[in-house]
Amino acid sequence: MASKNPKRLRSQTSSTDMRTGRVSDIAAPSPQLIQLINQRFDEQAEHISTSMRDAEARILVVLNDKLSGMPTELAQMAQRVQQLESNVSDVRALKEHVAILKAKLAANIEHDANANV
Repeated sequence: MASKNPKRLRSQTSSTDMRTGRVSDIAAPSPQLIQLINQRFDEQAEHISTSMRDAEARILVVLNDKLSGMPTELAQMAQRVQQLESNVSDVRALKEHVAILKAKLAANIEHDANANV
């Protein structure tokens, strides 16, 4: 018989009455149900483990691919840096040469101006 008191109704549907500590009329799960739940849990745990191993393997492949290409990329970068350093050195030498030529030209112009006076 259902009571109109919601607290009483809740305690009647639980497996243990919290106020008295007595087990209610609800039957305990059968051993077959427990075995089925355990089996399903094991299957899910194995599925999760397999998924994790697969994901780890894919990540490892990607990381190995990236790491294996790094020495080549680093060598190319080092070669490019050396080329740029060489270009900078050439530009500095050209600037110095231009400065010397400007000084000579200025001296020649000044000499010619003095000679025409």
